[in-house]
Amino acid sequence: MNSQLKLMPGSLVQCRGQNAVVVDFIDLTTVLVECAEAGQSVPVNLSELSSCPLEIDSAEASRLRRLAEEALPQISDRRWREARERLDVLRPILLQPKHFRELADVRAAAEKLHKSVPTIYRWLERYESTQSIRALLRVNRNDKDKLRLDPALERIISEAIATEYLAQKKSPATVAELVQKRCHEAGLKAPHPTTIGRRIRMLDPQATLRAREGKKAAKEKYGMQRGQYPDVEYPLAHAQIDHTPADYCLVDEVHRKPLDGSPTLTICIDVHTRCILGFSLSLEAPSVRVAGECIIHAVLRKERFMRDLQVEAEWPCYGVFSVVMTDNASEFEAPDFVRACNAWGIEVRKRPKGAPNYAGLVESTFRTYLKKIHELEGGRQPGKGQRSLAYDIQGRPIMTLSEFRRWMTIFITKYYHQKPHSGLRELPPIEAWRRGILGWGDRKGIGLPNVITDELKLRIDFLRSERRTVQDYGIKFANHSYGGDILRNWVAARDPDNPKLARKFVIKYDPWDISEIYFLDPLVGSYFPLQTNARLDHITLWENEQIGQRQRAENRGAVNEALIFEGLDEMREQAKTAAKSTRSARRQQQRMIESQRFSVRKRRQESVDTQNTSLTPIGAADEDDGPLVPLPGAKVSALTKRDPIDV
Repeated sequence: MNSQLKLMPGSLVQCRGQNAVVVDFIDLTTVLVECAEAGQSVPVNLSELSSCPLEIDSAEASRLRRLAEEALPQISDRRWREARERLDVLRPILLQPKHFRELADVRAAAEKLHKSVPTIYRWLERYESTQSIRALLRVNRNDKDKLRLDPALERIISEAIATEYLAQKKSPATVAELVQKRCHEAGLKAPHPTTIGRRIRMLDPQATLRAREGKKAAKEKYGMQRGQYPDVEYPLAHAQIDHTPADYCLVDEVHRKPLDGSPTLTICIDVHTRCILGFSLSLEAPSVRVAGECIIHAVLRKERFMRDLQVEAEWPCYGVFSVVMTDNASEFEAPDFVRACNAWGIEVRKRPKGAPNYAGLVESTFRTYLKKIHELEGGRQPGKGQRSLAYDIQGRPIMTLSEFRRWMTIFITKYYHQKPHSGLRELPPIEAWRRGILGWGDRKGIGLPNVITDELKLRIDFLRSERRTVQDYGIKFANHSYGGDILRNWVAARDPDNPKLARKFVIKYDPWDISEIYFLDPLVGSYFPLQTNARLDHITLWENEQIGQRQRAENRGAVNEALIFEGLDEMREQAKTAAKSTRSARRQQQRMIESQRFSVRKRRQESVDTQNTSLTPIGAADEDDGPLVPLPGAKVSALTKRDPIDV
C-alpha cells in the first residue's frame, strides 16, 4: 500500500536507485537520508525520493497489497460500512500520540467492535502505516458469494426488518420470530435468529436511528452540533472547501476579448494554519470534477504547478488531511466524490445547516480575495450584476484564464500566506505551517506529510463512474463505442448473480475529454484506457451533448458517427467565427481550450512521456494488435491473454 511516500525518521525509501533510511528533515523540501550501501548520511531533495515496493514476505504484506490493488467500485457497501465503523471507533485513539494512549481506551474499542485487544493494535498499526481506510477493510474470502440465501427468503427478511424493526421499532428477537413464522407459511427453511441479528447490525447506524427515532435523534447523535468550530491542534487535521464566483471578467486567449460570466473559484484551506492547500479555477459550474480537481491540487506537491506557471515562490503546503468540511452542495454528497476522499484517508463532513460559523475560515479567505480582485481592472464591482458589467467593458479585462491562474498563485504565495493573520494572533499562515510541520520551541511538529506518488491513480479515483455492458463492438457510452483488447474476454458476459442479465462493468470518464474512458477489469482490478472506435482526438461531454441534440432534431434519434465528426467540426468552426463578436461563444471556445489542456487523458500522456515509457492507446480488438498495456502501476496477470475465458 505504497501510494504515499512516508517521510518520518526511520522510514525506508529509495534514493537515486538505492535503498535508504530517513534520518531527519532539514527543511520543508530537504531531508537527511542514510544510504544502505554508502553507509553515510546525505541531504537530498524530496523530488529524489520514492517509495520502496512492498515485498510479499508475510501474510500481512500480502493482505495490504491485495487491499491496495482493489479498485474502489469493487468494494461492497457492506465492507466499506464496516471499515467506516471501525475507523469511527479508532479515530479518538489515532488522534492521540502513541506514548499517551491508554490500554483502557484500546480495551473499550475492542469491546465496542467485538474484537480482541491484539486485533485493535494490529488495526492501529495498519492504519498509521497506510493512512487509508483500506487498511481496515475485511479481505474477501475465496468462497465469497458462493453460498447465498434463497431470493424469496431474502425478501422475507428485508420486509420484516423494514416493517417491524425500523418502522415499528420491534426487537431483533421479535423480528426473528416473525421471519420464522412467514418462512413456515411459505414452505421455506427459516434462517437462524443469529442471521437476522447480523442483518440488522449491517444496517447503517445513522439511517437506522433516523428510521426508528426520527431525524432529530439521528442528527443529535451523528451530526455536528451548532456552536463553535472545534479546536484543531495541528496541520492537516481539518480542511474546509467551498466555491465562489471569481468576480473577474476574463479575456479569451485567441482574440483577447471579454468572456461571458465569471470563472468558478474553489479553494481548500487548512483550518489550523489558515494556509490555502489548493485551489481550482474553471469556467465550469461547481461539480464533482471541479471539487475533485481542488482536492487533488491540495494534496499534491506544488513544484511542477509553480514551474508551469513560472512563479518563483514557496508553496510547501501539501498532504492528505484527515477531515474536509463541506456545505450541502450535491457535488460534495456524490458517492464518487465521497468514496474517493475516504479511499485516500479523508473523511467528508457536512456543515450544519444554519450554522455559517462552521464555514468562517473559507468565507473569510474569500472576502480577503475579493477585496484584492475588486481593485483590479476587469474585477467585478460589489453589488453589480453580471449584465451590468457592460459599463465601459472594452479595455478593462486584461487577463486570460491562464494568466488569472498565475495571478491567483502569486496572491496566495506572496500575499495571503505572508500577511499577518488576525486568527493566528498576527502570525503569517506560512509561518504557522512551518511551525506545525517542523515544530517551534518546546512544541513538536507533525513532520513532513506523506507524498502522493501515484498522481494518475488519484485523478482517476476522483472521476465520475458509470456501469456498461460489453458487446461485440465494445462499450457504448455517450453515443460512442469504445474498444480495446482488454474487452475481448468480457464480450456478452452474464451477471454472476443473475445469469439472465448481462453483466455491467465499471467505467470512469472525464467530462473534459470523453474520447477516452477508463475500464475497470474486475479480475485484474486495474483501470485500462479505452479510446473511441472512431479515434476521436478530443471531444468534451458538453460538445457531445450538443451534437446529440442536433442529431435527435434532424435525424429523429438516429445515431451516425460520421455526422458526429461533421457536427463537431461545424460547431468548432462556428465557435471560432462567433468568438470574434460574441462573449458567450468566446467562453465556449475557451472551455474547449482548457479541457484539452487539463484533461486526465492529457495528464496521462504527459505522465507517460515523463516516465519515458511506451504506452500505446488500446484500440478495437484485432488479431494483429500488440501486447496489452494498462495504466501505469496496473498489475497485469495471465487473465489478460487473448484466449477467451468462460464467464
